[in-house]
Amino acid sequence: MEMMVRGKFMLGVGIFLCLVMFTAAGYLTYRNSKLIAERQKEDFVPLPSTEYTVFIGKQKPDPELDGMLPLWVMSWESSDSITLAGLCRVTDGDQGDLRLEEAERVLSSHINKALQSGTYLSCEICNPSKLHEYEHSMAVRLSTAAGPNRSV
Repeated sequence: MEMMVRGKFMLGVGIFLCLVMFTAAGYLTYRNSKLIAERQKEDFVPLPSTEYTVFIGKQKPDPELDGMLPLWVMSWESSDSITLAGLCRVTDGDQGDLRLEEAERVLSSHINKALQSGTYLSCEICNPSKLHEYEHSMAVRLSTAAGPNRSV
């Protein structure tokens, strides 16, 4: 009888210790996840939201005069001459008017229109040494979308 009581007591103590350990482990996991989330928030530096613009004209912008660094340019025949459209990073301290994803959509639209109308001529990646990795990836995607007539 005494063994049975002692066994139940030990079982109760064991269950209590397991509950304490699981509670402590849960609390430590919770605190660790909060610390990781705070550290990631501190380490995350968002890119400027509107650092880019799309230009359309007869010639590429001059980085020195226009405050825009051309990153990717396409050309097509218009009614009176050759027209250029391209992505530029704004460099003069002002903010651009588009995020990179928005600029890619705008330029994809220009590519599609020029290809459908048969006026597309070529495209090129400009200033490749000055492109960030994500800008270069976007320029390659645009050039690929332009098809086999591209010049990269």
